[in-house]
Amino acid sequence: MRASIIRKVTRLQDPIHGGNASCNLDFSVNMNPLGPPADLLDSMQEKVGSFRLYHSSEKLKRALSEVLGLPSSLFVFGEGATRIIYDLATAFPCTSKFYIMNPTFSEYERAVIRLGRPAYLLGPNGGFDLNLNAAEERCRSGDVVFLCNPNNPTGKHIRAGKLMEFVSTLERRGCYVCIDESYAWTTSGDGIQNEVPSHDFLIVVRSVGKLLSLPSLRAGYAVCPDKIARRTEIVQSPWIVNPLLEVALLFSVQNRKFLDESREYIQAERERVRTRLMANGVRAERSHTNFYLIDAEQFDLTAKELSLQLLEKGISVRDCSSIRFMGNNWIRVGVKKRKEDDEFVSALGEIG
Repeated sequence: MRASIIRKVTRLQDPIHGGNASCNLDFSVNMNPLGPPADLLDSMQEKVGSFRLYHSSEKLKRALSEVLGLPSSLFVFGEGATRIIYDLATAFPCTSKFYIMNPTFSEYERAVIRLGRPAYLLGPNGGFDLNLNAAEERCRSGDVVFLCNPNNPTGKHIRAGKLMEFVSTLERRGCYVCIDESYAWTTSGDGIQNEVPSHDFLIVVRSVGKLLSLPSLRAGYAVCPDKIARRTEIVQSPWIVNPLLEVALLFSVQNRKFLDESREYIQAERERVRTRLMANGVRAERSHTNFYLIDAEQFDLTAKELSLQLLEKGISVRDCSSIRFMGNNWIRVGVKKRKEDDEFVSALGEIG
C-alpha cells in the first residue's frame, strides 16, 4: 500500500541488483537477448592494443556529434548511466531540491543522498504511471527532477509530446529535468535527446550495457546544456574514456540494423509471452520495454514467496519489494529467447 504521494528520504538503502549466475534461467536481469553482437566483440578485440595510449574524450565527442547531429560540447561520458547520474547530481545549484519520480531505479536517490542532500520521492496517484502533475506543483527555480523513460522496473513509457510539454512547463520556472533513456532502444521512437540543444534545462542520459548485453562494460553518455556539461566534467576523473567505451558507444549509435532488429524482437516476443501468460490465466502488466511486471498476489503469494518458488525451479526473477512505492506483490521478468521464455511460462503455470 502506497502511504503518500511524496516522501523525504535522507538515508541510503542497500543497493539491490538483478543477476543470479547460479540459476539455469536468469530473468532477473534485463539484457538484450540478441546481444552481444559478434562484430562488436571483434572490434573490441582489435582495440586491446590501444590501451597503451591515453584516450581523450574530444575525439569521441566529435564522432557522436557527426552521427547524432548534436553539438559536441553537449556530451558527457561515464561508466554507465549510474556513474553519470552520480556525477550530474553535483552539477546543480547547492540550493536545488531533488525530486525523483517513483517507482523507479533506486540510483537516482542514492546519487542525491550520497551528497548529503535529501531526496524527495514523488509516488504515483494510482497504478504505476509517473505523477508528472505532482512535480509540476512542487518544483521551483533551480530544482531538479529525475525520471526514467521507459521506466525501470514498470516498463511504462511517456510519449515524447507529453514529456516535452512537461519539460517546457518546468523550464519556464527554471527547473531542470534529467531523463534516463537507457531503455529508449526498446521503443518505437528515438527518445528526446535531440531536443536538448533547444532547451537550457533538459538533460538526457543513455547507457548501452543492456542494449549490447555487456553490463560490466559500464559505458554511457549524457546530452546536457553546456553549463551542466562543463560542471559535470569538472568533478569527473580525467581520462574517463577508454577504447572499449569508445567502440561500444559508437556501435550503439551507428549500427541501426542491430538496433532495429533488437527493438522488433523485444516488442514481438514480449507480446507473445504476455499472450501466452494471459491464456494461462496469469495477468502480466503491459510494458513498452524488455521486461514486464507480474503481480504475485494472483497466486496468493508475496513477491518474495513467488520468487523463492521459481528459484526452486532454477529460475531467477527480480523481487520488486525493495523498490519504493511498489509494495510486496510485484516481480519483474526480463524478455529472453523464445525457448527460455516458454520455460518460464510453463514454470509459472505449475505454480498457478
